[in-house]
Amino acid sequence: MQYVLKLSINMANPAHSRVFSSKYEKQFAKKLQQIPPLGMRVKDDLQNIGFKRNVILPLVVSTKAPWLLNRRVVDFSLCQSDKANTTPEIYKSGIL
Repeated sequence: MQYVLKLSINMANPAHSRVFSSKYEKQFAKKLQQIPPLGMRVKDDLQNIGFKRNVILPLVVSTKAPWLLNRRVVDFSLCQSDKANTTPEIYKSGIL
């Protein structure tokens, strides 16, 4: 199930079209002795958890090199104080 959910966002993966294709449903409906493809086996489970392919955002890989991206500014000031000696209000306010 985790593999299918991960695969659902990556439309560039060659397995995506095979797993989410309903091309062979009629054929496997007649062949009860054969194991159906993965997509058919998890279809009911996906419906039970409320999965909808049309609301999943596709995975977009940036064309820009990672070292050319802007650096994020992270405030680590709350890590400098000892939790045992700092009041919860300080942590809630984010000011140190």
